[in-house]
Amino acid sequence: MEVSAKKVAAAITVLNEAGNIEPIIKSFSNISRSGNGWVLNEIVFIDGGSTDGTLEMIRANAESIPGIAIRVVSQTVKPGTCPATVEASSTIKADWTIVMDGDLQHPVETIPEMLNRKASGYDVVVASRYVRGGDYRRTISRGLISKVAEIIARFLVPGTKNLKDPLSGYFVCDSHLIRNLRPLPGTYKILLYVIASYPSLKVAEIPYYFLERKYGKSKVTDRSTHFMRRYLKEVRIYRRIGSTVKKC
Repeated sequence: MEVSAKKVAAAITVLNEAGNIEPIIKSFSNISRSGNGWVLNEIVFIDGGSTDGTLEMIRANAESIPGIAIRVVSQTVKPGTCPATVEASSTIKADWTIVMDGDLQHPVETIPEMLNRKASGYDVVVASRYVRGGDYRRTISRGLISKVAEIIARFLVPGTKNLKDPLSGYFVCDSHLIRNLRPLPGTYKILLYVIASYPSLKVAEIPYYFLERKYGKSKVTDRSTHFMRRYLKEVRIYRRIGSTVKKC
């Protein structure tokens, strides 16, 4: 008996990304939306309170790709992209969920490769800047902050030791892995949350080029001390979660 294809949804967090909506949707229309054992049939934009016309742009393009349902979910648990994604997961009926940002720094063209790798038997497939073939551009100071944050994650969060890019915000996993989490206000690193909550996951990484933002303003603060204080608080939460799971 033929096994039915896994349904896939893309969960895209947005906040004042009006200039990015049409390019993102056009990118989805230009890629293969089905493969060996999977079919991409839903795009969910998770809005954090946009005031620049982002919602209007999404609704204006909601029927632009035949076979793809495009809709908006409004975030209520704030702040943080992590609780936004967890909240939205309760409305997603797809078998697999792609987690990504709506700032065009996560290239849609990487998605078919991610899904094909997922179909080969992995629980999570991470788009990585640091495996062979991946690349990125950033300032020296941002690079140093990121490197320190990665070291901290590998040291404190169970399951991340062998990951090249534990802070990636671009990955695909079984939808229930996110759906079963609690929305934690003030958190941003949902990949760390997923891995800490399920320490036995089979994880793969594929390369991608972390693109430069074309439209809109970055939501990431350049105040390194503010970022590190917030990040350390968040990582300690995941450490406690991981420790609790291990004891169970």
